[in-house]
Amino acid sequence: MLLQIDSNLDEYIRTIPSRYRQARRVRIEGLKWSKPFYLIGGVGAGKTHAVYGLKIDQVMRVLSKMKADGCDSARIAAIQIVNIVDLSRDLRTRSFEARDELVDDLKEMPFLVLNDLGAEYSTDYTEAILYEVIEARYRNERYTGFASNHSISELPYDDRIKSRIVGLVGNNIARLEGKDRRVA
Repeated sequence: MLLQIDSNLDEYIRTIPSRYRQARRVRIEGLKWSKPFYLIGGVGAGKTHAVYGLKIDQVMRVLSKMKADGCDSARIAAIQIVNIVDLSRDLRTRSFEARDELVDDLKEMPFLVLNDLGAEYSTDYTEAILYEVIEARYRNERYTGFASNHSISELPYDDRIKSRIVGLVGNNIARLEGKDRRVA
């Protein structure tokens, strides 16, 4: 999934929810953003803000390189951030063909962050789809990030899913500390 960007970034900005358009990449002790990661934090600690900051940072680096190279536009494999609650709902309401297309996209996109992992209403069906996506990403060594309120061991999933998450992220696991920013 390639994204066309140019110096005004209009198409790119539309892919980011308005609340996160000013996000910037943050340094989190022990976390390497350049590798698959697992980010744990309490409600409102800033996990979603942090992953959108990563996405914005990625395109800003490309834009800077474009300017240095004298280019007007570029196509990049941008980081895709998928909220697992929204994904779970989408999977239940799509036709089989549309569901298969979505699942194939999730398995193949070069950079994927699954946000709010463990917060969805989980069924055997949605868990099977999650396994299929994570297994394919694990098998093909695709960059995958996760953000959750739960440690990996606390996730409400089958051990096969948790094992593959660990296999993807290794020890690139960090906790984002802080109070709930939404109510502070």
